Amino acid sequence: MLTSVLISCNSDSSKSKNNNPHKKSVGAGEDFIRAISKEQEQEILLLIQLFKINDIDRIVDRIAYPLHRDYPIPAIENKEQMRTRFYEVFDEKLITEIASSNVGDWSTVGWRGIMLDQGIVWLSDDAKSITGINYQSSDEKVIYDKLIETQKAYVHESISRFKRPVLSLITSNYMVRIDEMSDETYRYSSWKLGVKQTEKPDLILTNGVLDFSGSSGNHVYTFTQGKFTYRVYRNLLGEGNYSPVRLEVEKEDKVIINQTGSLLHEQI
Repeated sequence: MLTSVLISCNSDSSKSKNNNPHKKSVGAGEDFIRAISKEQEQEILLLIQLFKINDIDRIVDRIAYPLHRDYPIPAIENKEQMRTRFYEVFDEKLITEIASSNVGDWSTVGWRGIMLDQGIVWLSDDAKSITGINYQSSDEKVIYDKLIETQKAYVHESISRFKRPVLSLITSNYMVRIDEMSDETYRYSSWKLGVKQTEKPDLILTNGVLDFSGSSGNHVYTFTQGKFTYRVYRNLLGEGNYSPVRLEVEKEDKVIINQTGSLLHEQI
C-alpha cells in the first residue's frame, strides 16, 4: 500500500504527523471502525471497477466538490476542473492502489466516512462520493513547490522565509497569514483589512503550536505574547453554515476579539 496519513475527509494544508512536538491530537478515541454494509460494499466495488477500466467521466461524477488539495494548490471546484487536472491527482500509483484494492482494504470510520488503507482516499458514508484524497503525485509536488516559491517572492521580506504556507484568512477587521517554519513551529502575521501581504505586517508572532480537536481534522493554531493569546481555528467539518476559520484573541483569559472569517487562496 502507498504511504498515507489519517487526516480529515477534506484535507487542507495541515499535516497530521505525530512526530512533530508542536502538533498535538486530542480525543482520537471518538472514531470507531464499523463493518462495511452490503450497500457500501457494492458502491466500493463499483468504484474499484471504474479505476480498473479508467473510466474518468464516471469517476469525476463520483467526486464531492470542492476537492481540496495541499495549500497553496487551489481546490478543484467542479467536474470541468477535475477532468483537466485528473492526472495531477490520480497518477498511475494512486490509480493502481485503488484499482487493486479489495473491500477488506476499506474501513468505515465512525461518522467520518470510509477510508482506504490509513486514509489515502476517503468516501462519503454511503460510499457513493470521493470526499478526500490524502496523496500528492509527483506532478502536484512540482506545482506545490513552484507556488511556495512564488509566495516567498511575493510577501514582504520580513516574512519571506518559511517552510510552507499553511493558510491565509480575512475577518471583518484583519488579514492573517500562518506559515510553518523549518523547526515545525508556526508563525502568525497580521495586517489591517485591505492591506496586501507585500506590506510589512502589523504584528508577527512566532513559536506557535498546532492542536487537533478530536478526530474530525478540525484544528487550532495558538500563539502567545505576554498577556495575550491568539488562536486561529480551522474548521474542516461542521454543521449548517459553519465558518471555515475563526480568529480569537484573549487578554489575561478574557476574550477581546472573536471574529469568524473566510479563507484566502491565491488572492494573497
